[in-house]
Amino acid sequence: MNIKIISSINEKGGVGKSTTSEILAEYFAIEKGLRVLFVDLDGQCNGSESLIGMDIDITAHGGKVPPRLSERWPEMYDPMSGVEDRSSIADIFFGLPVLPYPSWVNEKNGYKGKIEVFCGHPEKLAKINKAFDVNSLEKEVYNHLRGFLYDPEVWEYYDVVIIDTSPTDTPLFRAALRASTHIYIPLTPNPKDIEGLRGMLQHFKQENFSRTNDMERLELIGMLPNMVRSTKAQTTVLNNFLEKYSNYTFPEEAWLSLLTAFPERDFKGAKPRSIFELPATDKARIQSTAMGHFIYTKLFSENTHKTAENLKETQ
Repeated sequence: MNIKIISSINEKGGVGKSTTSEILAEYFAIEKGLRVLFVDLDGQCNGSESLIGMDIDITAHGGKVPPRLSERWPEMYDPMSGVEDRSSIADIFFGLPVLPYPSWVNEKNGYKGKIEVFCGHPEKLAKINKAFDVNSLEKEVYNHLRGFLYDPEVWEYYDVVIIDTSPTDTPLFRAALRASTHIYIPLTPNPKDIEGLRGMLQHFKQENFSRTNDMERLELIGMLPNMVRSTKAQTTVLNNFLEKYSNYTFPEEAWLSLLTAFPERDFKGAKPRSIFELPATDKARIQSTAMGHFIYTKLFSENTHKTAENLKETQ
């Protein structure tokens, strides 16, 4: 099985998990022509909003809900199929079938590859973290997403799956870890982020320890500094960070700076819609390309593996 499932993980919010996940999905589809499945497990559903557009509902938890398939894509929605009209990835945990939503990145719009989205649903995702007792978590949550994504009816249609995770240690966070073949850890250059890395690496090691012998080992692609600025304080933090974690950090050219191009891509009606449609000389595009290329190489090379056994820093 050649499936590649990658998650951005960090228990701290605001470090760029959604932004980097979206940029990575666009890199794979637009630059590499891959078939990408984006799975939105983040309760804020920013990835779903950016890639397909959510419906605003001020009465709903989180203020937004998935769009209606019957309205957006009536040709692909069969109400007799059992799929909810507002389908979301949360539905699989309650025994319901789901449909992926086409994003604006597709062949019809002139792109080489495509991104399809298993949409998030703020209210239903919140319920999952409360609906299952401790005894049922392993079977019904931790392993359920993995079983779903590893079904040939799902993964044979995609070259890579990207999971956008929640920012806390929840059952959905654990489900993303269990489903993944690779992870990377975005972080901002501040002391609290660096202090939290030990906990993230312990999650990584524990996940590999918990996997049975028939499961592949989870691999760490690396740690990705994000929202980097050339200030004395950040430089000091980064230097201290590199002294300890340089072997597990993205190359400096792949770090993402604090640039307006990154938040601007999320604005409705933004043109261009993708970082990869900016001029080739644009700094945000150069950094995003380097980030995507580094991850692409790690995913599709058989000679670059960092497993939990290699991480001496966490001993």
